[in-house]
Amino acid sequence: MQTKDIPALIMLIGGAVAFIICFFTGASFMKLLIVLLISLFIFFIIGSVVRFLVEKHLENVLFPKEEEDEEEGEEGEEGEEGELSGEDSDDLIGGGADLESDMLMSASD
Repeated sequence: MQTKDIPALIMLIGGAVAFIICFFTGASFMKLLIVLLISLFIFFIIGSVVRFLVEKHLENVLFPKEEEDEEEGEEGEEGEEGELSGEDSDDLIGGGADLESDMLMSASD
């Protein structure tokens, strides 16, 4: 489904309703234009939000399996590669301590 037309359709329908209300209430031409401009802007924002929500919903409905597979794949990779063995973590911590002691010794000399 094409969702790019949703903001324009909502904006035009809202603008038409605002115009009809202003026209039949006897609003001046300048007031009618101001109300129409403001209503078009507000309905465009509403249409953009509706478009975003529709796209997210369609994405979840049409492609639900891909997201679940990606999440499972990321968890599996993180468990294998994300964890450091005891020796690796000691090297990282020990390496930092040696660097600090070297800096202290050179500063005292």
